Amino acid sequence: MEPISQNSTPKKPNIWLITSVILAIALAASLFTIFSGSQKNQLTAISADEAGNKLIDFINKIYGAQIGSATLKSVSEKNGLYQATIGLVGNGQPVEENVFITQDGLLFIPQTINIDDTLSQFQALDQQPQPESQNLAPVNGSDQTPQE
Repeated sequence: MEPISQNSTPKKPNIWLITSVILAIALAASLFTIFSGSQKNQLTAISADEAGNKLIDFINKIYGAQIGSATLKSVSEKNGLYQATIGLVGNGQPVEENVFITQDGLLFIPQTINIDDTLSQFQALDQQPQPESQNLAPVNGSDQTPQE
């Protein structure tokens, strides 16, 4: 074996290795920042009863003068939302309405449209035979304006 001479030049550092390490550290820092920041935007769910009570309080404060007092009949989870059945007294007749509330209790959805049911109804109406159109041509010059 040859002895190592002190006059040999040191090895140059591998630039690609250094670049890869720096990029890996930057990627890890970016992912940490993204995932820790997204925790703040996650849904903070409240219980169904809390959401229902919040809804009733809202309805009574905002719409109470027009519709009277609203009462909460039931609340359950349906399709990722809370479905609330509320009781109203309209024109002396008690009425129950189904409405939806987001699980964080921030959004009230008074009306929904069931896509499948609506499409079924549309297709059923579309398949019904259409009455034949009648000839609506003017008779004896009736399309003229009356003379004075």
